[in-house]
Amino acid sequence: MTIPEHRSALEADPGNWELRAALVEALVGESRHEAAVEVVNQGEAIPREAGLWLAAGRAYAAVGALEQAQGLVASALEIDPDHAASLEFTKVLQSR
Repeated sequence: MTIPEHRSALEADPGNWELRAALVEALVGESRHEAAVEVVNQGEAIPREAGLWLAAGRAYAAVGALEQAQGLVASALEIDPDHAASLEFTKVLQSR
């Protein structure tokens, strides 16, 4: 998806942290860091699902907010201690 397509999809579903993370990563990929931070900060409350907390953590990591990302991924693991993707991303964060 293009950045405008990501934005449109997110406008239709603002609580979707997976879409938000994808848009943030696309913006960071184009060195549009301020816009990426704005997208992260506009996020709504995250439902109690490990995958969504991980997506929020990925969005924060993409803009360099590693401490916040680690906290969000830790929350994902509190919800589901065996969440494989969160366990894997914890290793990625620890290597940074």
